[in-house]
Amino acid sequence: MLTFVDNSNFYFVEDGSSVLDPSGRDGIERGTYTKSATSFTAVASVNTNGEWGVSGSAIPYSISNNLLTMGSNPDTATFAKIVSNPDNPLIGSWYGTNLGQAKSSAVLTFVDNSTFLFAEDGSSALDPSGQDGMERGTYSRTATTWMPVVSVNTNGEWGFSGTSAVAYAISNNVLTLTVGPDTVSFTRVQ
Repeated sequence: MLTFVDNSNFYFVEDGSSVLDPSGRDGIERGTYTKSATSFTAVASVNTNGEWGVSGSAIPYSISNNLLTMGSNPDTATFAKIVSNPDNPLIGSWYGTNLGQAKSSAVLTFVDNSTFLFAEDGSSALDPSGQDGMERGTYSRTATTWMPVVSVNTNGEWGFSGTSAVAYAISNNVLTLTVGPDTVSFTRVQ
């Protein structure tokens, strides 16, 4: 998952096979980017995925029919734009800052009606129960609660691992999540 938070900041989440490619591991990149008409350059301020990801030298790209293709053969990756769904207002990416005890920034993406990805960058000094990383999983939802089931977790006890139900409300492109006594807010990424 590649999320352009704004015109200069990005989050990248990857869940792959370190057996097939031992140069990296499941994790995140967060940082800044620049682009020209034909190439994209990302500088990671956080990189937990090793050599995987989008940071480094300029990468050629093209956009067609809501598909972003990056790289050149044989190292090409294609990303589909996540299209909102009026039947499920959670679908899309949400960005939050100053979250929780770790004062994290994070991106929560509901890919479709059953899959989510979460990337978090925070301070392990402020909250030693976790570290920068990602989660991938499935979810179900009602009109006011989503229930995550995390299958990949590289952020320790941060995020939604171990959480069975998260109350949510959406108003004016702001997603408010409540887990127990804790409430955090995310803004929809446009």
